[in-house]
Amino acid sequence: MKKIFTFLVLSIMAMTSIFAAETVLWEGSWYVSWEEPEGSEHREWKHLGQADFAAYEVGSTVCFYMEQAVGAEYAKYQIDNWSWVLLPGQSGTDFSGNIVAKLPITQEVKDAIAEGGFAIHGHGFNVVKATLTDEAGEEPQPQGDVLWEGDHFVSWHIAESDTENAAYREWKFLSQATFAQLEVETTLYFQFEPAPTEDNAYSAYKFDDGWWNTLPGTPGQVDFTTDTVATLVLTQDIKTIVAERGFAIHGHGFNVKKVSLSPIEILPTKVENVAIKNDGIRYNLMGQIVDESYKGIIILNGRKMIVR
Repeated sequence: MKKIFTFLVLSIMAMTSIFAAETVLWEGSWYVSWEEPEGSEHREWKHLGQADFAAYEVGSTVCFYMEQAVGAEYAKYQIDNWSWVLLPGQSGTDFSGNIVAKLPITQEVKDAIAEGGFAIHGHGFNVVKATLTDEAGEEPQPQGDVLWEGDHFVSWHIAESDTENAAYREWKFLSQATFAQLEVETTLYFQFEPAPTEDNAYSAYKFDDGWWNTLPGTPGQVDFTTDTVATLVLTQDIKTIVAERGFAIHGHGFNVKKVSLSPIEILPTKVENVAIKNDGIRYNLMGQIVDESYKGIIILNGRKMIVR
């Protein structure tokens, strides 16, 4: 089965040249947030114009290198036009860390930009580079099959009104565009690490459509107590639902560590010569020391907890 490697969440330094031919179109560090006031130039990124896209050949791809801004609680982007209308084949995408977003140049995309312009909207990230690649040439060499890697805590006990920690109510870092390019019968592997909270000592996950509806063929809520690898086999039903409504992982008391297209081996943790910080001090997710009056997600003796 041919695997399509898309939206690989790797460090920017590791993504210097995926393609045989890559031309830098723009480079810098441009912050984007739809929370910026009206009139701010940082409400969007629009450093490529209609004339630029008119010159790009159908079959080429524009890649946007983006990184989550320091201090941003969440990051989300969408590739659209001046009126915030998504370009053909695009969807709003949440991410953490660094990401390379790709815009395949089709005639439909060129026509949409010619009519309505081009922009990137969203929140909590910097655009650091835009490149043009010729994917019609030599097929890119795979950089691995890891679709996402990080350390994202999930708990459905976090209230929607808790704006500081709301991003941790779910994990939704695989976009609809990514699922659209994966073939039926592809298996996705998800590595989870239990992180039960102070007042709810259990860990559980479930795969759903972003609206809390369990995906067909999946078991619903699954409780677990040790590091585990969950699998999701894509069916046409799942692909259709995700295309319409999106994809998310909900649950409580665990960290998502890795998502891959190949089996994930869980290695035993080596503890020798490692100083474990069991100092009884409370830290927030930015690594800052907080006192006992702090509410939200804390790290205490190496464990994440929710304190209300």
